[in-house]
Amino acid sequence: MYCPNCGSPADSKFCSTCGTDVSTISSTGSLGAKKAAGFWRRAGATFIDGLVVGMPASILVLLVNPTNASYKHGVPLSQYVFTLLLMGLYQVRMLARPSGQTIGDRVAKIKVVDLATGGQLTNTQSFKRWLASAVMNLVSAILLVGVLDVLWCLWDKEGQTLHDKFAGTTAIRVE
Repeated sequence: MYCPNCGSPADSKFCSTCGTDVSTISSTGSLGAKKAAGFWRRAGATFIDGLVVGMPASILVLLVNPTNASYKHGVPLSQYVFTLLLMGLYQVRMLARPSGQTIGDRVAKIKVVDLATGGQLTNTQSFKRWLASAVMNLVSAILLVGVLDVLWCLWDKEGQTLHDKFAGTTAIRVE
């Protein structure tokens, strides 16, 4: 069993590294009493991360290449791709840290954890989670898969989105 806060191995009621109560995590790794983050908290965190990373990336692209004529939904293609890749780098690095949180997640009081252990994500899980989300976002222009991805947590028993399912992760509340 691993601490849901710092990802350290935990054998007792409290994590020896950070002191978090790990008694809500069963030995099989079930999240027990931990509450799923919910749609609105997740949406708020995504919005904040978009402001923190997406807006500066978009402005930078527009300053470097203001006449780009290739558009996707009215956005220059280079801006769209650069922002998507920068957001990916940001999410992968932030979510694979012991806190399991981006800046938006901290504000929304949620964190992303390994579904099986309740602990810290690996770099691979974090990358798979972003990749699944990015692919669904790109495909959503045709099939609305991106919309289904983010709405999935509304009826999923573990509160997972489709990109969470792909990576074996979930977002939980942190109080």
